[in-house]
Amino acid sequence: MTSEKKKAIENLLALSLSVVRGSQGAFLSADNVNGRLTFDAVAVCPGLSPILDAISARLLGKSVSMGEGVTGRAASTREAQLAANVDEAKFSRVDGDGKPDAVLAVPVIKGEELLGVLTAVSFDREHEFSAAAKDTYTMAAQIAAEII
Repeated sequence: MTSEKKKAIENLLALSLSVVRGSQGAFLSADNVNGRLTFDAVAVCPGLSPILDAISARLLGKSVSMGEGVTGRAASTREAQLAANVDEAKFSRVDGDGKPDAVLAVPVIKGEELLGVLTAVSFDREHEFSAAAKDTYTMAAQIAAEII
């Protein structure tokens, strides 16, 4: 992904996070041959702690398997996934990701090709992503597909 496209995706993530009240978001690109999703872009909701920026940056280049956890299920099913009260059974652990309380993951698809997954996580125990948040992120995924 070019630096211009990465910046556009990061801006899209930051805007979408502010709408859905997420703490952190990411775009994971799909390696459809090896069944992996790799963190290519990350963002935090504007106004949150700079510490979260540093934590988010550590995710870049790390990967998860398609089919594992909320994000992997979004890729393998090609359907948006919502999870609240996230535990190890629902969330594929990535070193440095923190422990989110809620996860929203939406596949990014262009034509028939899975390009990746957009995610939003919340570290607020009182926050769950709504159906409206899922709709917002689905629109963001459609925009991301055009950017990529």
